Amino acid sequence: MYIGDPTKEGLYVIRLKVPAGYEMPAHTHPRDEYWTVISGTLNFGLGGKLHEEKAKAIKAGKDAYAAKGIPHFAFTTEEAVIQVHGFGPQRITYVDPADNPRS
Repeated sequence: MYIGDPTKEGLYVIRLKVPAGYEMPAHTHPRDEYWTVISGTLNFGLGGKLHEEKAKAIKAGKDAYAAKGIPHFAFTTEEAVIQVHGFGPQRITYVDPADNPRS
């Protein structure tokens, strides 16, 4: 599911199916971001480095919020479906540029 375009002005909604063992290294966004866990569990934490022990398990039906400019990370230990929504333009800036999968 994909509504809108997170790189452009306006509302966007993205639904992602992520496998067990998925990791999203510490990063920030220029705008607030909201996540809802549809199924499975998302482990979400604040900070400039992925630390499993600092994460909170967010179960299906619950949500998380990442304020603009605040470093955060996420990972899964089981398959999960996550819906991400917010207002664009949005982008990801990794705390450690070496974590960027595009580079």
